[in-house]
Amino acid sequence: LLQIEVLTCGLFIYVSTLLAYISREESGANPKRLLNEFLDRMATGTTPPAAQSPLGSLYTLYTDVMDSAYPEKDKQGREVPVANLRLVLGSIVVLRDQLSPAALGALLKLEEDDVRFILRRLHSVITVPDKSASEDVIRLIHPSFQDFLLDPSCLSNTRSARFAVDPQFQHTTAAKFCFQTLSSLRRDMCQIENRHLPNSEIHDLEALKTAHLPPQLQYACKHWSRHLCSGVADPEIIKLAEEFCQTRLLMWLECLSLIGCIDGAVEALQDALRAFKVR
Repeated sequence: LLQIEVLTCGLFIYVSTLLAYISREESGANPKRLLNEFLDRMATGTTPPAAQSPLGSLYTLYTDVMDSAYPEKDKQGREVPVANLRLVLGSIVVLRDQLSPAALGALLKLEEDDVRFILRRLHSVITVPDKSASEDVIRLIHPSFQDFLLDPSCLSNTRSARFAVDPQFQHTTAAKFCFQTLSSLRRDMCQIENRHLPNSEIHDLEALKTAHLPPQLQYACKHWSRHLCSGVADPEIIKLAEEFCQTRLLMWLECLSLIGCIDGAVEALQDALRAFKVR
């Protein structure tokens, strides 16, 4: 207990994460053995250099959580693929709004069940809502887990490099998925028919938005430019942006108006212009 108290240095999230990690049923391991193994690693110094600090110790715990959920090799000695894990985790940590498993899957062109399957062993660091709560969103239990995944030192550590997130690459990927999602925009998406009717006079506007403007589309409308500015304007991005501006711009403005975000349109276009000028 004294050793745990020294390691935590007042970080309650450390204790709660450690307890969730050693008590998870799917591991099939003895919780006492998992705890002792972790404490032994801390005592013998077989941890990343950053582990001398309380936050570094927490990063070590996060690495153990990830390693345990996704070991390098399975029981048959085959390499465990982590491409989709990195895609899902990377998206969760860079997206501007939290999304449900269904909406995140739709944005990333994955099935909802795939998203749930990928995150199923990470309940000690991520909260995934039950299917019955379809509108609830995926949440990181503590912001320090986001910091861990985005920390450049994780890329240089052999144990955590498999899970580390390159923010520039991830924002570029998010921008591409946003543009692909925006390709579904059509004129009069909510089937209002009278285009001159003010939003305040549209009957059941909220119900129409729920029916015709899914969360992943609303997200793409609001945030594509921010991901674009934080990523790399590679040839694929340029092609997607050109197609969007030529064929979907007015439909995007209509959608922004319906979801009450039209004020952000000018800033989004200015940001995009700056991103391409820099290139």
